[in-house]
Amino acid sequence: RRKRIEEELSESREKYKKLVDNSLLGIGISKGNKIVFANDKLLEIWGYDNFEEFSRIPILDHIAMEDREKILNRMKKRENGENISSNFIHKIIRKDGAIRTLELSTSPITIANTKYIQSTFRDITERRHHEDALKESETKYSSIVNTAIDAIITADNNSNIVFINPTAEKLFGYS
Repeated sequence: RRKRIEEELSESREKYKKLVDNSLLGIGISKGNKIVFANDKLLEIWGYDNFEEFSRIPILDHIAMEDREKILNRMKKRENGENISSNFIHKIIRKDGAIRTLELSTSPITIANTKYIQSTFRDITERRHHEDALKESETKYSSIVNTAIDAIITADNNSNIVFINPTAEKLFGYS
């Protein structure tokens, strides 16, 4: 019976290791300002080739200057037992100096009676750039349409008017 339990435990550990090692998300474990575990995807996100080099640098030194105080405050609140959101976004500094935007989810875990923080990371830098470009494009489009000297009317496939610019409102007497 004991041998079967040990085999099941070993099998469970192996499944967990494969799950973490093959994750599309960066996964890390930290204690205070120290990183104690990082999977390969997390090292890739930060631009490091090996865990030893990555872990020598304190967590706060990996955080972009503009977000360091925010992260330090989160760490202090968590240490004081305050309830904080487990999901948030912040910027990091990669090994090559590039700034990236990450989305995180954190949760406390206990290993051998010691408390740690387990975090999952997703690089959302490109998504943020696309969202910002879309907002800028929408702002420009809106400005052009709303200040045009020509009447602009948009209709859907059923010929229902869905938009009318200020010039068209004046011209046709509608709001």
